[in-house]
Amino acid sequence: DAFFVVSNGSDNFFTRDGSFYVDGKGNLAMTSTGYNVMGWQVVKDPATGAETIKRDTVSPLRIMTPENMTYPPEATTKATISGIVDKNDTDVNSSSGRVMNLEFYDSQGYKYTAKFSIHENANGTASKDNGNFYVQLDAIVDANGNTVPDNGGIKLSSTAVTGAGGLGSATLNYVKGMGTFENVGGTAGTAGNKSITLEFDATKFPNFKNIEIDFSATFNYNVNGTSTIGAVAGTSTGDGSGRKIGEMSGVTIQKDGMIYASYDNGQSRLLGQISTATFANPSGLAKEGDNLYSATMNSGDFDGIGEDITVGGGRMDSGVLEMSNVDLSAEFTEMITTQRGFQANSRIITVSDTLLEELTNLKR
Repeated sequence: DAFFVVSNGSDNFFTRDGSFYVDGKGNLAMTSTGYNVMGWQVVKDPATGAETIKRDTVSPLRIMTPENMTYPPEATTKATISGIVDKNDTDVNSSSGRVMNLEFYDSQGYKYTAKFSIHENANGTASKDNGNFYVQLDAIVDANGNTVPDNGGIKLSSTAVTGAGGLGSATLNYVKGMGTFENVGGTAGTAGNKSITLEFDATKFPNFKNIEIDFSATFNYNVNGTSTIGAVAGTSTGDGSGRKIGEMSGVTIQKDGMIYASYDNGQSRLLGQISTATFANPSGLAKEGDNLYSATMNSGDFDGIGEDITVGGGRMDSGVLEMSNVDLSAEFTEMITTQRGFQANSRIITVSDTLLEELTNLKR
């Protein structure tokens, strides 16, 4: 007994089903009449930023507003290093080291690449056998391959190790004889920090955020001289990975009437919720045409607030065609037109076949 609520701007009407579209003003509207679909709006908590539905007086659901068409970018704040460092890797033992790139975003959504390298420690073979290496930040480049000048404002949080260069470096220690990660930037043989921070001076790089880099998922094992260590933005669950600005790529309506927008940067946003109206005596509603009804004294008034359709165990189904939406005469006319068109095409084929047969007979 739940009804959608639609409005022509002055009066509310009710319908059990209908097809909707987004009109030129960005409002969700009923296809047959152009009336606005009514529902509840989203409110944002100023303290936490959390978005929730405010279930008060219904109003037109605005879907494609300028603020809804894009999803804001976010700077990368975390990164995860995983894989294996093999002491027999010739790259690790070379002066350039084993290259490792980390792609990340600034707060404006621009993409950059932090270029790291993994090296054997200063003591060479003795250090490698003890599971000691070091990681070095060599450069940061933008999406066009241009180096970002550090201006003394980019560094790794750890103290530089002997023989290292670049923009900063830190020791990598693995448990001797086991190969599990022990610490970064600490002393061999002791437990310590599993992560270091790529730091940016806020006065020189206001569009960057410090990035915490976790090395705990790395190992010092034998993989036939080919290290697999690599870097990705974010944690294992994707937190802190950052993102570019997102363009709206689709809108979905869930069974409870919640409307979500999806964006091409992998994010989604709650845009509103379609509310419903119920009446003590639905049969008392007055027919208004176009599958619409209006409230009467016999049906009872609409309170202007509505209710969640799931409260009574109901649901909304999208992409289905209800009988009340079908114009039978129009559908039969369309079916007959299609059938006659098919017959006409069949006749053309028959005539063509006859002409070809006559042509063959003339040759004989």
